Amino acid sequence: MNIAINASNTVLDSGGFTHLKELLRNYEAKEKEIIYVASSSNVIDELKINNKKVKYILSLFVSSRNFFKVIPHGIQKKFFREFKKKNSDKKFKILYVSKYEKYKNQLNFVKVCYVLKKVNFDVSLTLFGLYREKNLLNSDLYKFINKINLKFKDLMIIKNFKKHKNLINMHLKFDLKVYLSKCEAFGLIILEIIASSLPIICSNYSVYKEILKRNTIYFDPDNPHDIANSIKVYIINFKRKFKNTKNLFKIAKKFNWKTSFNETFNFIKEIS
Repeated sequence: MNIAINASNTVLDSGGFTHLKELLRNYEAKEKEIIYVASSSNVIDELKINNKKVKYILSLFVSSRNFFKVIPHGIQKKFFREFKKKNSDKKFKILYVSKYEKYKNQLNFVKVCYVLKKVNFDVSLTLFGLYREKNLLNSDLYKFINKINLKFKDLMIIKNFKKHKNLINMHLKFDLKVYLSKCEAFGLIILEIIASSLPIICSNYSVYKEILKRNTIYFDPDNPHDIANSIKVYIINFKRKFKNTKNLFKIAKKFNWKTSFNETFNFIKEIS
């Protein structure tokens, strides 16, 4: 039997760990052939698998070039925009796109922007994607945002995320995207960000480094001081921000759906 699994879509999310283990538990390593199509070559470490049998099965096909192929995601063409310099005299606008989840680290980030404002950095933070539902309204995050905005009007802005297409024009209005998530299968949002030439700094997790390489500033998402210092670099050092953003735009061009389509079906032909 041949099994094809695409980690970038299903395996590495919170439900994917259990799904993968349950799936592989039903098969003996020496009797079955497993094909793995993944977004990351270090999948065993990413999955943090302790089950010896499952780990042995994974090691068989991850170590075999015949059964393993990295196939990139695609990015919609409408996201691609060349980098344009914005007026440096205006407020430095920071964007974070995410629904409300604790692992998304919004509270930590709000505290960081508050500290930057207190030391006279003219910043604002837009949290795009937060719905005013009960879990948010009763959260420490929401209470802290309201408290901050009483002192610094409109420092923190909450906007609902209704349609994905709204992101395209949204990116043009900001100076920086900060990505603080600590648990992602694959950085699809990151691809859209770098295609739109919005500068980005990012959590120091391997899944993001796989995409961004050395062309950004990485930080510890649990360390507010580290996050703040990373933002300061891009506020002050335009040359570095510009260079990294241009390099990431080139990387983004490698992720297109035509290549993804062709490589997927070519791989299926090779192993069938």
